[in-house]
Amino acid sequence: MKALRNMKARRPVSRLFVAAMAALLAASGCSRSDAPRHVVLITIDTLRDDHVGVDRGGKPLTPSLDRIAADGIRYTDAITNSTVTRPAHASILTGLYPWHHGIPDQVTKLGEGVATLATVLGERGFLTAGIVSSYTLRGLSTGFEYFHQRLRSTELNRPGEHYKSPEETTRIAADWVKEHAGKAFFLWVHYFPPHGPYTPPDDFIDAAGEKPSGETLEVSDLNYEEGAIPMYQALPGIRDPAIYRSRYEANVRYVDFHVGAFVSTLRELGMYENALLLVTADHGESLGEHDWYFAHGNLVYDEQAKVPLLVKLPGNERAGSVVTDPVETLDIAPTVLALLNLSELMPTEGRSLLGDLESSAPRLRFSQTNDAELVCAIEGRWKFTLHSGDRRLVGPTHPERELYDRERDPAETTNLVSEERNVARRLEHEIVSRFDPRTLRPSDLTEDEIERLRSLGYVR
Repeated sequence: MKALRNMKARRPVSRLFVAAMAALLAASGCSRSDAPRHVVLITIDTLRDDHVGVDRGGKPLTPSLDRIAADGIRYTDAITNSTVTRPAHASILTGLYPWHHGIPDQVTKLGEGVATLATVLGERGFLTAGIVSSYTLRGLSTGFEYFHQRLRSTELNRPGEHYKSPEETTRIAADWVKEHAGKAFFLWVHYFPPHGPYTPPDDFIDAAGEKPSGETLEVSDLNYEEGAIPMYQALPGIRDPAIYRSRYEANVRYVDFHVGAFVSTLRELGMYENALLLVTADHGESLGEHDWYFAHGNLVYDEQAKVPLLVKLPGNERAGSVVTDPVETLDIAPTVLALLNLSELMPTEGRSLLGDLESSAPRLRFSQTNDAELVCAIEGRWKFTLHSGDRRLVGPTHPERELYDRERDPAETTNLVSEERNVARRLEHEIVSRFDPRTLRPSDLTEDEIERLRSLGYVR
C-alpha cells in the first residue's frame, strides 16, 4: 500500500482558535435563547444497531431505548468512524475523522490542541462532565471539568482489568445530575455492556431462549482469531456460539435497563422533556458473520460498523421520526453545536443531523479498524475497503481490496472489486487522498500503560 504513504493530514483544531471565537460570539450575543440547557450524550459500548427496537420471544429487547426513539428521531443508517472504542468516541466528541483528531487506536491520547464538545461548551458556561466505564477512554478527558474514570468491577478472564458496572455508572451519573440540575451542563455517560465478556446478572438471561445449535467452537489463546472464541470472551464450560449470542442479548437487556434507570432520573427532575439527549454506540460486534465470533475493532463490515443513533430534541420535537439518510457518528458534534448556535466555534467534518441530509450526490462516509489496518469508504450503495498490508488482526487470507453492494448484498458476502473496477478505483482514491498513517502513530502513554493495553489485545 505504497499509495498510503503520500497522503496529507489536516492539523488539529487549535484550542486558542476556539477560545477566541467563543469570546467573539459571547460579545456579539449570538447564543439562542431557546437553546437546550441540558445536553446529555449516552454511548453504549459494542451495541449493534440490529439489536435495538426488536422483539425476542414477544418481548422488546430494548424497551428503554425504544421509548427514547419514540420521543425523538431514529437514524437507521448510521456508521461509526472507527470500530475501536477510543477513536470512535474521539470522532463523536470532535466531529473529526480519526486521521484528523489523531487517534487511530486504544493507545494514543487526544492531543491538547484538539477541540471537543466539552471544550467548546465549557467555554460557553456549561458545566462539563464525563463518566466513563472503560480503561480505554481515559485518554479523552480534554475539556471536562469532572471526569469520573475510577473502575471497580473485574473482568471474568482478566482479573487485572477493570470496568464500571452499569449499576455504578447509573448511580454516579444520576447523583451528578441531581447535584447540578439547576445549571446548564453537557454530560457524557458511557456504559460498558454489552461489551464482553457477556456476564450479566441472571435476571437478564433468557434461559428458555438459550437453544443449543450443536456447533462447538474452540477457545483461542488470543483476543483475535478467526473461527474461534476470543480468550477474554470465554464463558466457563460454554462452547456453543448460540449461547454466546443469547448472552450478548442478555447484556443488551442489562444495559438497556440501566439506561432507562438513568433517564428516569431526568424525568423525575423535570429535565427530560426539554433536554437534548443523544444515544449511540461506539461500534458493533461480530457474532459469527464472516467467521468472526464475539469480536470488534478488526473489521469494518456492517456488523461492526453500523450503530444505533437516537436524538431526542427539546420538547420531544419530531417525536417518532425515522430517518433513512446515511449519517455518521461524527455528525453528533455539529448537531449539538447547531442547536446551541455555536457551529462557528468548532470546525467539524460532519453535518447537523437536523439539517437537510439529502443531496443530489451520494454522501461519502469513512470508517476504520484498530490502527487503521482496514479503512473503508461508503458512498451510496457501494462500500470499498482497503487493507494496509499489515496483517495483524484479520489473518493472512483477508482480501487487500473489497467492494460490496450494500443494497443487493447487505451481508457483504460477494466481493465485486473485479467486476466493478471503476467504482473500486474511484473509492480507493477517496481513501488514499485523505489518509496518512504516519500521522497516526504518536503515543504519550507509559510502557506500563501500553503493556496493559497489549494484554487487552489492542496492541501487539
